[in-house]
This record gives sequence, C-alpha cells and structure tokens, in this order.
Amino acid sequence: MYAPAAGIAEATYQKHAALFVSQTSQYGQGEWNRVVQPRVDELTARAWAQYQTHLEPSVLTIRESIYPQLQRASNNAVQKYHTIVVPSFKRLLPHVHKTYEQGYRWTIEVAYPYTLWAGETGLTFVTRRIWPALRVLYGRNVEPQVSKIRERLSSYRDRKSLESIIEDTPV
Repeated sequence: MYAPAAGIAEATYQKHAALFVSQTSQYGQGEWNRVVQPRVDELTARAWAQYQTHLEPSVLTIRESIYPQLQRASNNAVQKYHTIVVPSFKRLLPHVHKTYEQGYRWTIEVAYPYTLWAGETGLTFVTRRIWPALRVLYGRNVEPQVSKIRERLSSYRDRKSLESIIEDTPV
C-alpha cells in the first residue's frame, strides 16, 4: 500500500516541483553567500579580536596555574585505575560469570516451569471451580431480575406509545 503511493508522490514531485525546488535552493545559496556569509565572517572576526584582547590573557594565566594540578590528578586517576579497578575487575569477573550462569539456569530450570505450572493450574481452577459457580449464581439470582426489568421496561414503553397514540387522535 505504501509503495504505490510513494511512487506516485515521487513522480509528481519530479514532474512539478523538482526544478522549482532546485532553482530556489540555488538562489537561496547564492543570496546566503552574497548577503549573510560576509556579515557572519565580519562578526566572527570581531568576536575573535575581542576574545584575544580581553579574555585570552586571563584564560592563559588560569590554564598555566591549573594545568599542573590537572596533570597530577589525571596521572593519579590513571594509576588508580590500573592498580585498583583493573585487578578488582579481573578478580570479580569469574564470580560474575558464575552468578550469571546460576541465575540463567535457575530461571530456565525452576522459575519458568513453575510459572507455567502455576498459570495452567490457576486457569484450570478458575474454569472448573469458580466459573461454574458464577454461572449458577447468575442463573439463580441475576437473570430473573434482568428479565423482570426487561418486562417492566417493555410495559412502560407500550403504555407510553399507547398514550401518545391517544393524544394524537383527534376528538
């Protein structure tokens, strides 16, 4: 269903709109290059000059004062990673694998079969014990009341229609 509609849409686009879209795109790109891009380049140059004049000296000073601490922190982090994290990971990996295998085996061999058994047993209990009892209760208590209500509604409708016929009859 999608393919015929897409084919029709593509053919209609190629026939009626493709040339117009291409020309509009070329015109827009030309106007961008002629009008907007020089202004963007000028504003970029002015912003860069302002940065170099006012902010760059402060940024360089801060960078020079912070860089040694950052380098030390980075070296410490790398050293801790290689001396603590990697060995701990290597030591824990067999236990993680064993836990995963036991959990998988328990799920497949214990949880899944017992879940199926519980579902089947529950469905059997409902269909053999509860559903018949509900049907008997409905037949004894609810259905007679529903029948009485239907009879009263139909007699009420019949009386209303008789009254409307009497009212419509000319005297």
